[in-house]
Amino acid sequence: MLIAASLIAAININVNGSAVDSLKSQLSNAKNDSARAQLLNLISDKFLKEINFNKDSASVYADSALLAAQKISFKKEIARALYLKAKAVINTTDKANQYLLQSLSLYETLNDSDNIADCHLQLGVIS
Repeated sequence: MLIAASLIAAININVNGSAVDSLKSQLSNAKNDSARAQLLNLISDKFLKEINFNKDSASVYADSALLAAQKISFKKEIARALYLKAKAVINTTDKANQYLLQSLSLYETLNDSDNIADCHLQLGVIS
């Protein structure tokens, strides 16, 4: 049973790793900052959700997404990058709280109720 679980975990890492590789390939071909910001956020999210919760890599990609999105004032992706950055630094409560509040504020201006709820949920987690 333990061997089967280990094999499944290894297969999952390979599949998810190839998903990140595919996103990185798309990133190298991205023609504009909006596409770059979206892809960088997707990669960050993959590192948080699927690849052994790799907070360091997720944080690096969220930072890059934030810069790309800020460059063109892409509020939705700025908010997403801040949210992902907060999840990456969740153990540093003050920083996570700061990023989540910034993200929440942007999502409120966008009237994005699903992501507003996600921000409130994460704020509850760190409280």
